[in-house]
Amino acid sequence: MSAFVIVSPVYRSTHLFNTKFHCSSHKSTKVLRTNRTLTMNGSTNLSTLFQYTTPNHPLISLCIHSILLSAFILNPNSQSMLTKQALFHAAALGTVLYIAFGLNGWTLCVLFLLFGSRVTKIGSEIKNREKTNQSNDGARGPENLWGAAGAAAICATMVLVFQYLSGPFLDKAVVEKVCSWLAFSYVCAVTTKVSDTTSSEIGKAYGKTTYLITNLQRVPRGTEGAVSVEGTLAGILSSIIFGFLARIPLNLIGFDKIPFVVAIAFVSTTVESVIGAEFQSKFKLSNEFVNFLMTFIASTLAFLTAFTLNL
Repeated sequence: MSAFVIVSPVYRSTHLFNTKFHCSSHKSTKVLRTNRTLTMNGSTNLSTLFQYTTPNHPLISLCIHSILLSAFILNPNSQSMLTKQALFHAAALGTVLYIAFGLNGWTLCVLFLLFGSRVTKIGSEIKNREKTNQSNDGARGPENLWGAAGAAAICATMVLVFQYLSGPFLDKAVVEKVCSWLAFSYVCAVTTKVSDTTSSEIGKAYGKTTYLITNLQRVPRGTEGAVSVEGTLAGILSSIIFGFLARIPLNLIGFDKIPFVVAIAFVSTTVESVIGAEFQSKFKLSNEFVNFLMTFIASTLAFLTAFTLNL
């Protein structure tokens, strides 16, 4: 079983009182019981206070991201990572992730954003000279954001849907299991994008020899569908790092799932290279759409793997 625990974003009074709260003292438990009694007597509804102070409650998440959005807009240096338009999209994405996965799940995506922004700037002089650098000096726009995190947003949305169906429609144990699989899918989607960004940026800067993945012919660095030993190894290393980050400090997955995270990231990024080499120019697919396909494939593979092996 995964160590990941979902806190329901749907707050029905009956669900609230049937939930096992982990209180730090007998006094806290007594307060909760008192609130229930007061509510039943109709004198006051103190349970509402607990609803709106739950850490990943929608209103709490909206307040947090409104403050962060204002701070980032007022700070011109923040737009070196995200454009002004992308900041609003990031706030919406962050709100959904925070509600569904809590602070730990939200933190994983923030780490990806910071890590990806830093990796993009590695070897910038070489990439500028060879014209393989990112547009806008690596600052992500809304299309980049959703291309990278669209699959993660789908995983978060599915968690909210299953949490809503918990109780009246679905057994809570089933919902908890499915949500743990969706958390695993979310981790794989984020880690896959981390691996793709790392392998691409390191390959464009330091790849000594790059090959087209479909026929292994030598091609210039930065060619769609090109791979290099240096970039591939860097991508695998980054997926291992994020796999452990998702476990040790963030507690989103169990140790038994880390090898699957790394393997799924490798398979998904390889598929993305094939799509880039064979279909991207033929069907005029944007990089953002290809990135979304890659992360969607990763999250789907993760969910099917967890379901099949009952991880």
